[in-house]
Amino acid sequence: MVAMVKNPSPYMATAEATSDCELLAWDHSVIRKILSHHPVLGENGLRIALGYLRTYLERHIGLVTKTAEVRLAETLLKLSDQSGVVHSHGIEIRATNDQLGALADISPFTASRVLNNWVHAGVVSKGRGRVLLHAPEALMVG
Repeated sequence: MVAMVKNPSPYMATAEATSDCELLAWDHSVIRKILSHHPVLGENGLRIALGYLRTYLERHIGLVTKTAEVRLAETLLKLSDQSGVVHSHGIEIRATNDQLGALADISPFTASRVLNNWVHAGVVSKGRGRVLLHAPEALMVG
């Protein structure tokens, strides 16, 4: 699902979700009025924005200091914690090579190559649009 927010202002956002979701948007004047009555909402918004900034910095530092394999392993571990489904044979993550590559800041081809190495090592198995982690501890580094 792709959602585009069109606004008469010079700002435009594009987002892609992997499952159904809802998008809420308010006019600037409306949100300013709400914030004047409920300042804690502004604080929460700032906290969320700072979280996104932290994520950006972590990804940028990762590009400079970590290998593609380490970034993909960290991505799989994070996804297994956030949205993985536990099965008797491991943790299933629904994601394509393209999606994993984008999250790990690597090409889909590199994601595929690294995942295939892990398949041969018995750490994961792959299917169309899914990865099953058999041994998540084998991906932990550091």
